[in-house]
Amino acid sequence: MKPTPPRIATLATLAAALLLICAWAPPAAAEPPPFEIFEIVPSIPTWQDEVKILIQGNFFAATEVTGTRVSGHVVTVDLELKANISPLPPPGWVVTAEAGRLPPGSYQVLVDTGSPDSPFEAGEFTVFGRAPIAIEPAAEPYLDDRPVLFDLLLFDNGVDLDVAPRPSLGIIEVFLDRNSDFVTIPPGPGALRETVNAGVLPAGDYEIRVIDVTNEFGVFSAVTRDITVHDSDGCVPSATALCLGNGRFRVEAAWRDFRDRRGDGTPVPLDGREDTGSFWFFNEDNLELTVKVLDGCGVNGHHWVFISSGSTVEYDVTVTDAGAGEPAVRRYHNDLGQTPALIPDTAAFANCP
Repeated sequence: MKPTPPRIATLATLAAALLLICAWAPPAAAEPPPFEIFEIVPSIPTWQDEVKILIQGNFFAATEVTGTRVSGHVVTVDLELKANISPLPPPGWVVTAEAGRLPPGSYQVLVDTGSPDSPFEAGEFTVFGRAPIAIEPAAEPYLDDRPVLFDLLLFDNGVDLDVAPRPSLGIIEVFLDRNSDFVTIPPGPGALRETVNAGVLPAGDYEIRVIDVTNEFGVFSAVTRDITVHDSDGCVPSATALCLGNGRFRVEAAWRDFRDRRGDGTPVPLDGREDTGSFWFFNEDNLELTVKVLDGCGVNGHHWVFISSGSTVEYDVTVTDAGAGEPAVRRYHNDLGQTPALIPDTAAFANCP
């Protein structure tokens, strides 16, 4: 039996409704860009710096930089994606592209993977000119209980300064504006000296950024310098004190040689390491002692001290823990003429953490 006309109309209406339901979908969430600039090294590059671009990827794929191309003010980074490896890396991998020295100006970074959708925009950065300024930090170490002062040597006059410390980011920015009445002064003894007061800052590492906003010839210029503000209650580096453990432990060494000459060891910090350093006694090319302070709190509830030496002179090493309450001190001795053995003191300091 054939369906009646009204039923035919009902079926048609239902079919149309189903088509509309199937065709409709909630709006998709915005996809994050597949690539973005993670960091520029140095953070404020000038035309004299070798620029490195750290690029982050937001999906699963191992990758490597196969080339970097500069055309005008566009830097294109060629990436080779390798998604067929096992195990896959986590999202958020970072690769480094070498851009070299670039003229001052603003740059756009593109990422080319060779796919039909390439290139992708990854971000922008600025290369500054070299400001007519030199940053001269104080001769004494900076402490967190007194203002941070440093001098700017200015090679022209007619300058206005605006200081903007940002302690949470480890940055001290100084904006320098040269007015139209400036007179050029050549570098040297005749340079103007301007003292900048950045105020009292928490202990930590800081980058001083002096940015010339005069915008002469349409290009900003800048100069940077790194400084450290030390904890006044902890170790402060000096000509005789080596600071380890992020400034918690002070290490000092005194020596006596076979001619009964005496002196203090000269500390040699190890770049990039907070737990290890060395001392020389007679010649900076001849290291006599290596001292390491390790956090062993998770193992036996103590900080450990390890001392190794290649010297048979008499020496005393003093390690002071200023990290908690009254300072705790450990001393280590080597007799004149004695061949020293490795000192592994794994119960040196019980003040944890």
